[in-house]
Amino acid sequence: MSALKIKQGSTSHSAYNLRASYSETTERHTLAVIVANEPGVLARVIGLFSGRGYNIESLTVAEIDHEGHRSRITIVTSGTPQVIEQIKAQLGRIVAVHEVHDLTVEGSAVERELGLFKVVATGEQRIESLRLAEIFRANVVDSTLTSFVFEITGTSEKLDAFADLMRPLGLTELARTGIAALPRGVPGHRRRGRDMGAHRIIIDTDPGQDDAVAILLALASPDEIEVLGITAVAGNVPLALTQVNARKICEIAGRPDIRVFAGCDRPMARPLVTAEHVHGTTGLDGIDLPVPQMPLQAQHGVDFIIDTLRREPAGTVTLCPLGPLTNIATAFARAPDIIARLRGIVLMGGAYFEVGNITPAAEFNIYVDPEAARAVFAAGVPLTVLSLDVSHKALTSRAWVAELRALGTRTGEVVAAWTDFFERFDTAKYGSEGAPLHDPLVIAWLIRPDLFTGRHINVEIETEGSYTLGMTVADWWGVSGRKANAFWPGTLDRDGFFALLTERLARL
Repeated sequence: MSALKIKQGSTSHSAYNLRASYSETTERHTLAVIVANEPGVLARVIGLFSGRGYNIESLTVAEIDHEGHRSRITIVTSGTPQVIEQIKAQLGRIVAVHEVHDLTVEGSAVERELGLFKVVATGEQRIESLRLAEIFRANVVDSTLTSFVFEITGTSEKLDAFADLMRPLGLTELARTGIAALPRGVPGHRRRGRDMGAHRIIIDTDPGQDDAVAILLALASPDEIEVLGITAVAGNVPLALTQVNARKICEIAGRPDIRVFAGCDRPMARPLVTAEHVHGTTGLDGIDLPVPQMPLQAQHGVDFIIDTLRREPAGTVTLCPLGPLTNIATAFARAPDIIARLRGIVLMGGAYFEVGNITPAAEFNIYVDPEAARAVFAAGVPLTVLSLDVSHKALTSRAWVAELRALGTRTGEVVAAWTDFFERFDTAKYGSEGAPLHDPLVIAWLIRPDLFTGRHINVEIETEGSYTLGMTVADWWGVSGRKANAFWPGTLDRDGFFALLTERLARL
């Protein structure tokens, strides 16, 4: 997307991105199911439709006609298109089905899109300019999220009026994603990523070699990512080292202007557990790095998070935790008002299919401070959780390390050396060729969500189990009946991910 052009010296207009999103969860289908006329057939059909795994919002048997050896059951049901297709496929396994087809479909994505564009075309909002900049669909297992990004110029009042016109269209999110990069001299100018749609993020981290690669990926991607600051937390190594490591990474990227803050030095209710056995005594073992020259900010990291979220427009800042969630939960406890101001949280942590990496049941980040994780997962913030389930599909390879060295850059050499070091632990543990790059997936999700697929599920955090402390109880199969509180990616385009990493690291 290119930046909007507005007249130099304009004082009454601002340029905004407006993201409108909806999830296809309200389609109303009238299905005609033609089945063999046999005892119990209706009960079996209704039993399938009401099964826990299908997330059907409503079901009504509208009509039953018996004609000889066949019965026609007309059913009105609401759910996602994917769920309806699953049900159609499953019907033949439990009854003798002759035919299943849609009589009508109401409230579909096409109807909503036509309604949305009808609003845009009316011109009643009298905005100065409008351009549809992007349509993005993220296909997941149980829904399809569609987002429209508009580049809009106009007065604040007209922009609000435009947003109000779109609200009745069944949208699940409607928020300005930030003021665009206005020409210098125009009131309201602020430094932005080159792309008007750049995610404005705070990275919360405990570097860690994979944390370091995540930070480098973010700093190498100014079109998509604007890093407002980095907060360090105790985790892989103690806080005294993580705050130093964060500054070293910024200097490797040539970005000493990035502000780094030290946060909490211990979990909320437990002794600190660290991971020098994986990351080395410094957290960045593998290559000697100079003492950073850029300063550590005097403000506490938690206070920086609170102040930033209160200062920036609501719905424009995303938190990206790469380590234990101590800083985030502490900020929520001290300033509950900031929770509603977040655009979302994209974090690395947890596991379901891959179980644990620090205990048989728990992933390290969640295990270190399970009370903090429980508070964050229960806060009601839109969560995306990059777990071991997907990071164990992001294994490094010797060919990729060779590509990094072939870049002929300081950054390429440093990341290759880090990879050589931390691979040794995972290759010995899992017997794999390479090691998982956990934390860069958080940034990759923001840049290329099309590389992933997953599900909206319920995730709870175990804080009391003798053997399961820190476990992420991820209801992948929808058996608990608890409300979904997180998007949980489960698959990854591994080659696309590493191609993205190589391309971006080559910029530094």
